[in-house]
Amino acid sequence: MKTKILLTALLAVFSLNITTVRAENCDSVINDAINYLQTKESGYNRYVNFEMSVIKAPAKFVSYANGSFEVGIVNLKPFLTKSLFGKDIKVLFSDRTWGGGFGGFGANPFDPKKADVQQISLFNSMANIVLTTGGNAKYDIPLQCSNGLLYGITPDPNGSSMLVFSLEKTKLPAPR
Repeated sequence: MKTKILLTALLAVFSLNITTVRAENCDSVINDAINYLQTKESGYNRYVNFEMSVIKAPAKFVSYANGSFEVGIVNLKPFLTKSLFGKDIKVLFSDRTWGGGFGGFGANPFDPKKADVQQISLFNSMANIVLTTGGNAKYDIPLQCSNGLLYGITPDPNGSSMLVFSLEKTKLPAPR
C-alpha cells in the first residue's frame, strides 16, 4: 500500500505541466536550511526534518526514509564546506517484505527488520549517500530543486535511480 502511495505521489509531481516547472540549483535551499539550524532562538530547538524516496528503475523497488538533519562538515579538498547531515538513517525497501501467508494475504513491503543504514549529506546541490550497511558504497548525486522538492538521478549500469527529498523546518520548545 505504501509503495502505491509513494509511486502515485511521485507520478503526480511529474505529471504536472512540465513546461511550467523550472528546475533550479539547490544551493539556496540547502544553505537556507543550514542557516535555520544555526540560528538560535531562545526557548526553542530547531530541526530540519526530511522525507526521502528513491525509485530504482526499471521497476525494481522503492525505498523510503525520514529523519532529521544537523549541520555537518564535508571535506572537499582543499576546502571544507557545511552540509545538512543525517547520520544512521534507516532506509526501508519495498522488495524486502515481511509477513505473508496469513489467511491468504500477501507479504507486506518495507520490512523494518531488513532496513539499511545510510549517512546522507546535502551540500553544493549534491547528495552524498554512504550505505554503511552495504560495504560503505558511496553515491554522489547532483540535485535540482523545483516546487520545494530536491531531486536527482543517478546513472547505474543496472538501472538508474531517482532520488527525491522534501525538507521541513520545525522547532520545538526546549526541555527545561
